[in-house]
Amino acid sequence: MMDAIAKEIEHRKNYLFGTADTNILDTIYFGGGTPSLLNASDFEIIFAALSLNYKWNPDTEITLECNPDDVTEEKLMLWKKYGVNRLSIGVQSFIDNHLLTMNRSHNAAMAIHAVELANKCGIENISIDLIYGLPDLSPADWQANLKTAEQLPINHISCYALTIEERTALSHFVKTKKINIPTDEIVITQFKELVDWAMNNNFDHYEISNFCRVGFHSRHNSNYWSGKNYIGIGPSAHSYNGHSRQWNIANNNAYIDSVTNSKPYFEAETLTQENKYNEYVMIHLRTKAGVDILQLQQQFGKEYTSHFEKKIAAYVTQNQVVVMQNNYALTMEGKLFADAIAGDCFVEV
Repeated sequence: MMDAIAKEIEHRKNYLFGTADTNILDTIYFGGGTPSLLNASDFEIIFAALSLNYKWNPDTEITLECNPDDVTEEKLMLWKKYGVNRLSIGVQSFIDNHLLTMNRSHNAAMAIHAVELANKCGIENISIDLIYGLPDLSPADWQANLKTAEQLPINHISCYALTIEERTALSHFVKTKKINIPTDEIVITQFKELVDWAMNNNFDHYEISNFCRVGFHSRHNSNYWSGKNYIGIGPSAHSYNGHSRQWNIANNNAYIDSVTNSKPYFEAETLTQENKYNEYVMIHLRTKAGVDILQLQQQFGKEYTSHFEKKIAAYVTQNQVVVMQNNYALTMEGKLFADAIAGDCFVEV
């Protein structure tokens, strides 16, 4: 797998920039799957390939997603050796019975220890994720989760409502009524409590699911939300260069075989103007800044801008969208219906 990834890095070195002279990376992100399982020789292969084909600066954001049970002092020193300066730790909950429900291999004590150890080893930029809308997540439980997060040395938090994936144990338990998922009203209340907690603890709500202290927003994700180009390496990875989107084979063995033997290993689509407009609206409405109407007109012209203004007007009237200078941004109430509002502003493809 590492050899195939290294070969893909070489094969696609000009995807983002066109020429190697300008291949300066702003962010590097190890995510998807379980990158915290990589050992020293794996990192050596990947960074050797990156070094041959790209450049990056000392302040380039290098993030690694990790499970709490994979965080050891030895691993932290390894990650730091290769420049990792940001950790995204998959905590999900600080309550043991909820972690069991989600079939997680760590417990609350391990999650707390992972965060504290990472901080002790000199990684200042630490993000955790939490999930709300869990079965049997009481108001007291959710407040306890937030209180624990408040006491930890973190500067970023991502929070998501639980989604039930098909063909999982959790999906089976829900269908057979062994587990009851909360009502929409309960999920909305938990989200509002999260937003209040963030405000009271100086975390900026800069994207619907993301909160950070000043200077600690995720540069990698912010680049994505800004519509900048990105390249994805490895099975299932997606890439975007402003004109087209492509995605790699998902199956590990098929990916390795195809890359190693120079067979096609990805599919691609050329984005239409309608595609680009719809994505712009969807992504930007999720952010604190919202949709800049002048930028929208500059990129897509008067026809698309008029369409957007006509569609968004009803949500301004309903106080779900607020207009600040040239920006249309979701209010607290609007954030509860972000996907529906964005969808209503789309044009037909």
